[in-house]
Amino acid sequence: TRGEKYVIIEKNISEVYMIGLLQGQIEKKNIDNILLMCGNVGFQIYMPTGAINELIVGDSILVHTHMQVREDNISLYGFLSDEEKDMFLKLISVSGIGPKVALGIISSLSVSKIMLAILSEDYKVLGKIPGLGKKTIGKLILELKDKIDIESVIENTQGNIYNIEDNKNLDDALLTMITLGFSESQAFKAIQESSIQADDSVEEIVKKALAKMN
Repeated sequence: TRGEKYVIIEKNISEVYMIGLLQGQIEKKNIDNILLMCGNVGFQIYMPTGAINELIVGDSILVHTHMQVREDNISLYGFLSDEEKDMFLKLISVSGIGPKVALGIISSLSVSKIMLAILSEDYKVLGKIPGLGKKTIGKLILELKDKIDIESVIENTQGNIYNIEDNKNLDDALLTMITLGFSESQAFKAIQESSIQADDSVEEIVKKALAKMN
């Protein structure tokens, strides 16, 4: 059928012409996209607003890109880091979250805060993002919480979350909670919401987390 032929064509386009990285000079900035000149070709790239605000017209930059192929449109989405691109790909894999909503999420929160909100099932934080309703947030948490690297979340956000400068027992306490039968998200949320001190032992952290859950 005509539809089947189109699917084959779309697959071939995405396989042959997929653009993953672009380096060029910023020709123009708009609210949600930039025009990047690469040689004699200008690419319109949609980006998080925070990234666009940091950019200066005339500067040469390297952009990590994802090309989205749709029936009536081919669009480029760009990021200044691989981490942002990876989070974008995770977000658009969730049913109900399209590229524009995913960009809005990354524009509203840093990658580490997005991971933390998903892992700790924080509806309050995610609910402040435009375009995210309670049902969509539920899907987001359900489909992505097992894909989040909990070690990287602790490493990148530990000080801010626990209000301590350093506590090497956090990882062991988390593993202990999981051994006791709690899921990663349950354990992480309980520890996050507890009053952990810099010199707390593994046992003290676990006791505080369990008390918080009870």
